Amino acid sequence: MNQPIEKLLSYELGMTAHMLQNDINRKFSGLGLTRSQSNILFLLYKEGSMTQAELMQRLNVQGSTMNGLLETMLKKELIRKMQSREDRRSRVISLTEKGMHIEEEMWTSLEQAETKITSALSQEEGDELRRLLKKVRITFREEETK
Repeated sequence: MNQPIEKLLSYELGMTAHMLQNDINRKFSGLGLTRSQSNILFLLYKEGSMTQAELMQRLNVQGSTMNGLLETMLKKELIRKMQSREDRRSRVISLTEKGMHIEEEMWTSLEQAETKITSALSQEEGDELRRLLKKVRITFREEETK
């Protein structure tokens, strides 16, 4: 196929996703967070306290990597780590007040990114884009489960 790469939907989607991710990463960096740290904050905010093992599984992160992330977040006072009452070998991770506040600021950053996206589209175009992207995601998920 000898068409310009810009004509490929995969190229356009990839470039747009890359630009969006860079924009969000810059905003989170301004809050003193890496993308991995923000994923931990989002998950703890949504799900509540979790063991370190649960975080590793949910975020698909190796133990040594998770240890480093959590130690950094402990130093920043974003999380607390306590011994589990059910299993003394296990540690339960939860958000501190500061962590909850930063998580709320992260949502503000995401809302700004959403505004940037939707400002380029009409309401109908935005709805149609969501529908089409969901359709593509479903196709990829179905192929992953085969």
